[in-house]
Amino acid sequence: LLRPLVNAINRSPLDERASEATYEFMLTVDAASMSDLRELLVAKLEAAQYPVSDINVIDRAEGVVEIVATLVSTAVEAKELDAVAADLARRPGVRHATWDVSTKD
Repeated sequence: LLRPLVNAINRSPLDERASEATYEFMLTVDAASMSDLRELLVAKLEAAQYPVSDINVIDRAEGVVEIVATLVSTAVEAKELDAVAADLARRPGVRHATWDVSTKD
């Protein structure tokens, strides 16, 4: 009897004002270039008005690391983060650049 109600609730869009969103920017790079690209990542995000609250480096494979920058909670324009990702992806030593958002109620 309650299944139709549950299905309707699950299909309803998230209320962004009532949800807390966490934005992360991930940059997969050659380990030899990590420190320079980490600084460049922070500089590019701050220039786009997205300050970084935390940054982690994760070893992925031999000679490859992933830099994960967690952004300070703000409203984010997807096109702006896409532009930062596209710019960074063209840099020497960068294998992949992307961003992601996760929400919590």
